[in-house]
Amino acid sequence: MIDFGDGPEIATRVTWGDIFIGYYSTGIANIENFIAVPAEMRRMMHVVDFIRPLFRFAPVRQLARRGIKAGSTAEERAKTRVTVWGEVSDDQGQRAVALMHGPEAGVDWTSMTALAAIQKVLAGNVRPGFQSPSLAYGADFALECEGVTREDVR
Repeated sequence: MIDFGDGPEIATRVTWGDIFIGYYSTGIANIENFIAVPAEMRRMMHVVDFIRPLFRFAPVRQLARRGIKAGSTAEERAKTRVTVWGEVSDDQGQRAVALMHGPEAGVDWTSMTALAAIQKVLAGNVRPGFQSPSLAYGADFALECEGVTREDVR
């Protein structure tokens, strides 16, 4: 259960690349990602986990692709707001919790941060080698994007 700001919701752990990058940005080795999804989607995620071995076969993948609907429209994305919840604790039991609020994340927020990074690179603000956005441009880099705010809860 995670409180994204409107009361506790059931959250589901997911595996994302953010975990890998988060380790390099923070040095924290045991990061987990959770998302709040409707009950029907949680059931579908469990079904996919169960049948995942079948996706090794091309005909199964082709069949599954037929069921994928087109992405959201610009109007749908404009109505969508995303809240990201983060909590960290240390060995002494101290905790910090923050929320980050922003626009639709799958297309809009991702595009905005990518373009912001490109603008910095074109302006000469770049170091060679692998870096997460926060390592390259600071922990508050995401806050530079329009409509993105952070709320320190505790």
